[in-house]
Amino acid sequence: MRKKLVIFPHAGAIRSNYQVLEGILKARFDVVFIDYEKLYKQYNIMNMDQLVEQIKILLKDILDNEKLPAIFYGHSMGTYVLYALSSFLTERYGVDKLVYSDVRPPQYYHAMELANMDKFQQNQILENQYDFSEEIRAIPPLFEYFKGRLLEDLLILDTMEDYVFQKPVISKETKVLLLYSDYSASESLIDEWNRSIQTDEKIKSFYFKGGHYYFAEHSERTVELISS
Repeated sequence: MRKKLVIFPHAGAIRSNYQVLEGILKARFDVVFIDYEKLYKQYNIMNMDQLVEQIKILLKDILDNEKLPAIFYGHSMGTYVLYALSSFLTERYGVDKLVYSDVRPPQYYHAMELANMDKFQQNQILENQYDFSEEIRAIPPLFEYFKGRLLEDLLILDTMEDYVFQKPVISKETKVLLLYSDYSASESLIDEWNRSIQTDEKIKSFYFKGGHYYFAEHSERTVELISS
């Protein structure tokens, strides 16, 4: 029996956007993807509270008979969903299995939900409102923040800041998943990483067309872009 890894995706994500992530992780875990859109349609969900309650029911069905602990992974808006579920999850499954992955704190997404403006305005206002480096230190202790945390031989990072923040110890065998939505930005981050990394190995990045993910692994070769 394998551990379950429950993925709470970013807002508006569809399962196909996560095929790369699932493909990498399914060799290690039984991956469960929380499909918000499917839940919205199936249960006529109108707000976040209803979504959270329905996810609780779903998780009970999935996890209650499990012998092994599950790992919960939130990305982008998924961190806010995890935050809303935190009391339920910690009481039922234990605090040590909550995994939070995002540079931005859950409060950021709560503010975004309340803001009556378009996405661009939200980002402009909220990114100026928060000093994320300070907010990171204020994240509730129930979350095991994913910066520099190795999941078996897998390391998941959102940006170079994740590497700089704790300088995780990585080896030639470590698989690295770098989450970034803009390849040009991702490329510069990988270049920076390659300059600062404490090994002769460099990072090789694979870009998946139409997706949100870059899978990077240690290689003596330079950054290589695969666009199809």
